[in-house]
Amino acid sequence: MEISKLSWYYATACERAHDVIDEFYESIHSEEGLPQECIDLVDKSMERVANNIEEELSLIKSALDEHLESK
Repeated sequence: MEISKLSWYYATACERAHDVIDEFYESIHSEEGLPQECIDLVDKSMERVANNIEEELSLIKSALDEHLESK
């Protein structure tokens, strides 16, 4: 894998992780901008964000593995 493609994978995964964090922030606030006080909703949002971030980190690891194998 070319180094530019590895960089693209890194950038894409980081951008998506950033989007996940933005969505998480929005999900733990009401439409009026007040923080969510229901622990169950916050817990579910935290679980979802952790899973989504883990997927993006896995993409980075897989891309790096593929890059190193192609050397």
